[in-house]
Amino acid sequence: MLCNLVGLRTAIKQRRYWFLQPLPPRRNVALAPLDLTSFTDPPMFDGPLSIQDHTRGMRKRFPDLRLIRRGDQVIWEGHIIPAGRRYRVRITCRIGSWPSGVTTIIGRPKVCILCPEPVRRPEAPDEPIPHLEYPERPGVRSLCLFNSDNYEWHSGVPIADMVPWISEWLLCYEIWHATGHWTCG
Repeated sequence: MLCNLVGLRTAIKQRRYWFLQPLPPRRNVALAPLDLTSFTDPPMFDGPLSIQDHTRGMRKRFPDLRLIRRGDQVIWEGHIIPAGRRYRVRITCRIGSWPSGVTTIIGRPKVCILCPEPVRRPEAPDEPIPHLEYPERPGVRSLCLFNSDNYEWHSGVPIADMVPWISEWLLCYEIWHATGHWTCG
């Protein structure tokens, strides 16, 4: 266990993470390195991307995330393995039209961990899980991945850019669960 924590801390310091692209059962699994340094600064807003652009970007970068359309929502579901444990995640986005006529993501995407759900540390059962919205409502809890006031995410940023943020949150959660210290922002 200590060896794994040392490796995780080293990966965090060097901003290197391994992301397991979500794959259906019975397929070979391959690790792909991700450099998250390009995701640290809030991107400039040049206008919204269309929902087709968001969908195309997700399909290209994370082809095994399953796309579901329900009314005015688009949902991507799949698995992420940040550092050894497999998590089933769901990204839910409302879609609507801008005055310019572009159909895009409206509002803030919600990211939920479906399985296994984040749990409190057994050593500190009264301590809430950091960076989690609605921590007392299982199934509704969403990850706090960015600061909305700083425009770290807006409809001009590809939704696919959130997948490395989710992986980083999960890595930080695993470290917090083992050590009690949240290592991320």
